Amino acid sequence: MMRAPAGKSDRDLAHVGITSFARWWFVPNTGAELGVGANVFSGTRLGDKDISTAFQFGSSVGLFHRLEGAPWLLGLRLTHYSNAGIKEPNAGQNYIQLRASYVFP
Repeated sequence: MMRAPAGKSDRDLAHVGITSFARWWFVPNTGAELGVGANVFSGTRLGDKDISTAFQFGSSVGLFHRLEGAPWLLGLRLTHYSNAGIKEPNAGQNYIQLRASYVFP
């Protein structure tokens, strides 16, 4: 769920998407990831921003670290959504995510 500042119209958008990720491990417990995918949003306005199409491409880059001796993966990811110029305006959106993932054995 994405949320615009309070008092703006169309404050909330939900989205569903599929993203393929590639991961590289630099040292045994630390690595990076790149992802590209397709997303469908529940609308085309977020606050005062017109994203023009409900269909948006997403690209992500992140760093992660698996905690030694624990089943947890912690990470930081930057994700950019854009319609890739399919229709104007193409007001891209950027999000920073702090992530905690449980790794099942």
